[in-house]
Amino acid sequence: MRGGGRGRGGGFGLGAGGACICPVCGTKAAHARGVPCFQSRCPQCGAPMTRAEAYAGPQPQYSKNVQEEKEYKFTTAAKPHIDQSRCKGCALCINSCPFNVIRMENGHAIIDSSRCRSCGVCISSCPEGAIVY
Repeated sequence: MRGGGRGRGGGFGLGAGGACICPVCGTKAAHARGVPCFQSRCPQCGAPMTRAEAYAGPQPQYSKNVQEEKEYKFTTAAKPHIDQSRCKGCALCINSCPFNVIRMENGHAIIDSSRCRSCGVCISSCPEGAIVY
């Protein structure tokens, strides 16, 4: 008899029962048969799970409410603006803008920041360096 009938891995899968544990927040979940624990995600924080019976690491000291700790803040992209004291009115930025959001007023370029998509093409086109973030 080859392998002793213990299945793939020689019987080190610890069987079909048991539990998976999250090493981040300590949440326990029932083990899904045929799915390794590390492929499962914690229902609380989304971290990869580990086998509860084999977990020898320290017990987590974190609060159960990990979602609030992982709050991300998204900021809008910075919009370029024109330093009017440096603008010479050459209109090269108007010709280079792919979204047509730059116009001339009183001999100086003006960017419509509500329509600007912050692509930065106008910045490289200005020979005076008048367009900055």
